[in-house]
Amino acid sequence: MSSDFKAIPALRMIHTTPEEIAPRVERLAKQISARPGFSTRVKEGESVIGGGSTPGQSLPTRLLAVTHARLSAQELEARLRKNSPPVLARVERDQLLLDLRTVFDDQDEILARAFERIS
Repeated sequence: MSSDFKAIPALRMIHTTPEEIAPRVERLAKQISARPGFSTRVKEGESVIGGGSTPGQSLPTRLLAVTHARLSAQELEARLRKNSPPVLARVERDQLLLDLRTVFDDQDEILARAFERIS
């Protein structure tokens, strides 16, 4: 990737490959699944980059699917949204999905702590 892309966060995120995202997702999966009641799975998916000039556009990525033994995906999503700082995730097929494409590397620990607060 050229240094021009690295200087602009949005362009850096768009040009990040699924293979570059995967190790971060796998590390976070291990941290979250170590918490009582949580299960995680790394899966292939898409990052939606659409809106404005690119409606409906998406990029291949690695997603972190999170489930909990007692809480529904909707309950997990609501609790994360109320976290400080708020964590935005999406819910599909009764799974909470996290897309690290739009999370800076140094924010991964913040995500892990948000799940600690839930457990």
